[in-house]
Amino acid sequence: GHRHITALGIGNNDLYSVSRQRGIESVYAERGFDPAHYLRHIPLPSNYKTYYEAGRNSASLVWNPAMKNQPNRSTAVLAWNDRVAIGLLDGLREMGVRVPEDLSIIGYDNMEVSAFTSPPLTTIDAQPDALVQLATEHLLAHIDQDKAISRLPNTVSTQLIIRGSTAPSPGRK
Repeated sequence: GHRHITALGIGNNDLYSVSRQRGIESVYAERGFDPAHYLRHIPLPSNYKTYYEAGRNSASLVWNPAMKNQPNRSTAVLAWNDRVAIGLLDGLREMGVRVPEDLSIIGYDNMEVSAFTSPPLTTIDAQPDALVQLATEHLLAHIDQDKAISRLPNTVSTQLIIRGSTAPSPGRK
């Protein structure tokens, strides 16, 4: 039921971030929603030492208490990575925001620590081991000038790991 979503740190000018932004926007479009109406982009603050700090310092940008009962407020956050999401969890907790009752949060990376946050962080597992294996197979096939390279897959599937930081959109339970 989440429609109004904040993309925290996604959509910066680097190729990886822009690709993620396009992916998010394409899902909105596939479902008949205008991403310009529903998707809010918040860049990470420029003066941070760690991603955890960037997430914590973004809490007041993500959550505006005056918007709590507004129908167009974000009900979920897609964070750049798990460290940003964990910092955001901390910053929101300090503000008295209840996760996931008031706001759902999803990270990206499936860091081991994500299962031990409070609440445990829902995250996307990009399966880096499988990615490294596939990249190595492509590299070796390229070095050997192997014609079989065309039969190698070009993508690695991701997996959504659902934990306690997400719930149905408030009012849609």
